[in-house]
Amino acid sequence: MSLMLLVFGFIESKIYISSIVLSLVILIFFIIVMLINRQFIIGGGDIKYMMIVGLYLGISSFALFLIITGLLQTITLLYIQNVNKRKIAPMVPIMFLSVILTEILVKYNIYTIKF
Repeated sequence: MSLMLLVFGFIESKIYISSIVLSLVILIFFIIVMLINRQFIIGGGDIKYMMIVGLYLGISSFALFLIITGLLQTITLLYIQNVNKRKIAPMVPIMFLSVILTEILVKYNIYTIKF
C-alpha cells in the first residue's frame, strides 16, 4: 500500500518530502516508545497504518487527524470498557474513520491551516 501511495503520489505531485519525513518520525517515535515500555499494547499494524496516513495526509492535516483519532479512541475505549468489559479496543477502524473525517474537514475548508 505504501509503495503504491508513493508511486502515484510522485506521479501526481501530491507526496512531499515533509510527508516522507513525517512517516519516518512516526516510526522512530513508536520504536523509542516500544523500547522504553516493553508492555506497550499498540500493534504493528497500527503503527504501519499511521505511517501510511502520515504519508497520505501531510503535516498540517495529520495534526487534525491525531486530534480526531484521540477523541474517537477515547470515546470508544470508554464505551468498550464500561459496556463490553474489555480492556482494549481496535485502533485501525477508528483511524480510518478519522482519515475520512479529516478529508471532509479539509475538503470543505472547515480546517484550513497552511504551513
